[in-house]
Amino acid sequence: MPKNKNKGFTLIEILLTIAILSVGILGVMTMQIRATRSNAEARKVTESASWMSDQFERLMAIPYDDAQMAPGATFTPVTNIINDPAFPEIGPYTVSYTVSNADNPIPNVKAIDVMVTWNAGDNRTLSFRYYKADTF
Repeated sequence: MPKNKNKGFTLIEILLTIAILSVGILGVMTMQIRATRSNAEARKVTESASWMSDQFERLMAIPYDDAQMAPGATFTPVTNIINDPAFPEIGPYTVSYTVSNADNPIPNVKAIDVMVTWNAGDNRTLSFRYYKADTF
């Protein structure tokens, strides 16, 4: 009796395996592209939070009665300020703030709204409200 000694894979099996692997690899590539975009957006949010914190620290150093801290005072620096020690290169961000009387019953407290805006295809804004009290 002759034995069938054919061993190996058929062409159909190999093509089917390649098709399944291709679908899996395309899924992984799509996931990688989305992860890269999300990381870039997260970097922008982190940088804008850093600029916001920097502006807040500058405002806390200003005396309570200074003209820059008067209710209604606003400030918006020019975007991409270069070679200014007060504002190092800020890239695509615009930092601004607005001072108002706090919306609470505590006397001698001012609310400071600090906003950072950047363009990521559409304008994005990150803002926080800080409070500054008149300390004696």
